[in-house]
Amino acid sequence: NKMAVIKGLHAFIIKEQFRKSLQSKGYTFFGLENKSPYNVNIIGALDMGMSQAFFDKCVASAWAHVEWLGFDHWKAIRSITSLNANALKIDNYKGYLKPGYIADMVSFDNDPTLNIRNLEIIPNSIIKAGKVIKANGQLIT
Repeated sequence: NKMAVIKGLHAFIIKEQFRKSLQSKGYTFFGLENKSPYNVNIIGALDMGMSQAFFDKCVASAWAHVEWLGFDHWKAIRSITSLNANALKIDNYKGYLKPGYIADMVSFDNDPTLNIRNLEIIPNSIIKAGKVIKANGQLIT
């Protein structure tokens, strides 16, 4: 479809202009580390400053981090999990899979470390505070 190709090309041009604009202002794009050269963590999906924030679309931040900023897939996943918990100062009980931590987890049908778009807006399974609320696509009542 010609329109899809045009839109894709337009998005690529905007992305490259955005990247070049940031680079011209002294920003750099970095590899596997989680911090910029200015020692600032890049986090996503927090909607900081809003009176109500919903996190059901937070995977879009991970998509943008990979596709627009060049993060590797694991770095993008950390940007919406453990790094957010750290930024919110709740990383002593959330944000990691550790004994004694509150178990909030989601699973997806396909591996997001192979393709970040495998992080889907609607996960296959959900565990909230250690309780299964959705398993294999079915809500648990």
